[in-house]
Amino acid sequence: LPNIRARLVEPATPDVPVPTGRIFTREKVDENNLGLSIVGSGSSFMIVKPSPDVREDGVRIVEKQGSDSGFSVLVELGNDAVDPPITLWVQAILRRVINYAKGVKVKSDGNGGLRFSVTKEAVDGGFELEHLGNLIQTELRNEFPKIGPIRVSFILDAQEEAALEPGIQSFVDERTRQIKEANEDSLEYFYGCTRCRSFSLAHACTVTPDRPAQCSKPWYQLKANAVLSPNDVYDQCTLVEKGKCIDPIKGEYEGVNTSTESRTEGRVNRVFLHSIFEHPHTACSCFQNVVYHIPEVDGLAIMNRGYEGEAPNGMTWTKLANLVAGRQYEEGAATIATAYLHSKKFLKADGGYNRVVWMTNVLKKTAGNAIPEELRDAIATENEASTLDELKGFLASRGRM
Repeated sequence: LPNIRARLVEPATPDVPVPTGRIFTREKVDENNLGLSIVGSGSSFMIVKPSPDVREDGVRIVEKQGSDSGFSVLVELGNDAVDPPITLWVQAILRRVINYAKGVKVKSDGNGGLRFSVTKEAVDGGFELEHLGNLIQTELRNEFPKIGPIRVSFILDAQEEAALEPGIQSFVDERTRQIKEANEDSLEYFYGCTRCRSFSLAHACTVTPDRPAQCSKPWYQLKANAVLSPNDVYDQCTLVEKGKCIDPIKGEYEGVNTSTESRTEGRVNRVFLHSIFEHPHTACSCFQNVVYHIPEVDGLAIMNRGYEGEAPNGMTWTKLANLVAGRQYEEGAATIATAYLHSKKFLKADGGYNRVVWMTNVLKKTAGNAIPEELRDAIATENEASTLDELKGFLASRGRM
């Protein structure tokens, strides 16, 4: 079990003169007890990016005597396997681990800049920026053992921040573009996760840009874990070679089938990524939503976790969750992420929104413009239909029966 295996992992300890650990992440520092405070300019940033020229760990401090002060953090990764999408997840982890030192905080100043604050006790204890660089390197390597060389630069010069800003923004824009434009057709690999395997032996999650993880994890997070932390005891992620596309409408791939069969030890050997029929994607128990078939109207309903009412056919969240968790229900229902509502391949094999007849009001609002305009008034919520008869009447009034 993950909790037992985790006890066998000994994380490295940063070489810093103050206590460190995740427990200090939300620590509040007393503004009246600061030994050092540096506020970044309007151009300040905290960014992680690939840098092929980085071949060993390093910590740099960039400052100029007499210039306006600034504070930015640039983390460059020399691992050739690191691409821009991976850095977005590493950056999310950086924003957490950078605050692991007791009495040392790097936070937004509320005006778009960063603020570096150190308590008097930490300053008196000898804490310096080089120590923060060591902490970043150590804790990122604890999170991502295969991360490779890390160079940390602290930019304390406002003019240098301003000079670097255009290049940083260009990188951020390109990273955003790559993530936004990624799809199943453009990638050679998908991403697999078996974090829930300890209680769902027949479940193996396959995540693509067109089908986010049912627990809401973005695909680039799983990619980062698969590439940089492939043996993690909690987030056991792997690259899934998609192989030949068997059916582009249903979303069936040779590589996904092979990987699923291996990860479920033969319990499941076929998966349709974009259909709830025949071979729907497996389920764990931490899914965000359930989509299921209502045979009386031959339509699909979608319910979100936490919904306290009943669907028109009497289904509640508890009933649905117990039905699908751990793949107890073989077809006619599947678990999905809320973000999947906006996928271009949303339930493509089943008709997409043309087949949806009922969804909770909160999900319908979330889906928004993803629902074709001609269907926005033709999909019922709990406000229009709470029984099958009401649903049938609603659909008939919209010409859908």
